[in-house]
Amino acid sequence: SSDRAHGGEHAAPNLYRVSLADRHITPLTSGRWIDESPRWDPDEGRVLFASDRDGTFNLYSVDTLGNARRETTLDGGVFDPVPIPGDHRVLVSGFENFSWSIFMLAPDSAAHIETYALARNGNEGLAKFRGEAFDLVLTDILMPEREGIETIRELRQLAPRVRIIAMSG
Repeated sequence: SSDRAHGGEHAAPNLYRVSLADRHITPLTSGRWIDESPRWDPDEGRVLFASDRDGTFNLYSVDTLGNARRETTLDGGVFDPVPIPGDHRVLVSGFENFSWSIFMLAPDSAAHIETYALARNGNEGLAKFRGEAFDLVLTDILMPEREGIETIRELRQLAPRVRIIAMSG
């Protein structure tokens, strides 16, 4: 079930499991994001749904215990997932080139891995960034060897769309 009206945390729609035997309601997801269009995938034993947890709608799944994972890493948005019986791919709708289209996606196994790296300075951080793609960079403004502003400029040249959070303190 999905609470498409006000009622989730801060009025955000979330997903719930409802027991038919005792009518007990258990949240499967909760947060300040929108989880919508749930569809049961019997082959995977998971509920597929669209969510804007990362700032744009991507495909997620959750098992009956509430263990959720991101299935796609797309920059754009996917909606209305429908599992294809006997196939690992999923049909989704999406907006591209000023029109709605239907796409067939294979869940991205790389999206199941949470990746992070630590760096002691801007030079080390840039070297790690060049070696592996990251969705978000958290950097200090005042660092040894290479200042944060200089690091941010180079990051923007390498990956103009990467999200960057700069702080100082």
